[in-house]
Amino acid sequence: EQSDKYFQIGIWFLEMDDIENAFINFKKSIDCFPTHYKNLKGIIQKTLSFGLIKEAKQYSTQLFEIEPTNPTGPQDLIDIYFKNEMPDLLIELFNELIDKNKNIEVLGNLNFHMGLVYINIDNKTEGASCMAIARQHFEIVFPKDHIIFKSIKEFELTKQSE
Repeated sequence: EQSDKYFQIGIWFLEMDDIENAFINFKKSIDCFPTHYKNLKGIIQKTLSFGLIKEAKQYSTQLFEIEPTNPTGPQDLIDIYFKNEMPDLLIELFNELIDKNKNIEVLGNLNFHMGLVYINIDNKTEGASCMAIARQHFEIVFPKDHIIFKSIKEFELTKQSE
């Protein structure tokens, strides 16, 4: 509840064009509830829109690390970064997360979603490479009939028809 109140105060400060106090309250919101998913998404959106790249990456990492094997986190990050027209920054973030993770399922999740980013910016070659890496990781941790393999297969069929 306190986190939500700080976030709302931050929004009011933004409405008054007081960016400094807005971000003080956004930060307080996250400090008192570091895994508040909705507020993390909001602060990532706001930091990106104000060009606060370091902060955006910090909060993006925090959001991803709430549940790094869950595809929702990277999907939400894709939405936020694409809305802000910053897919290259998201690729940079995913690469940093890949470098610091050892968990096979997490690496599969990151590579799969980075592949989606590349596909959406029309870099099919890099997208295919990421999907292949994701497949290798997922084959280690998931049964052959897991739904993720259907998604990867659909991408491969689309790639072949080009």
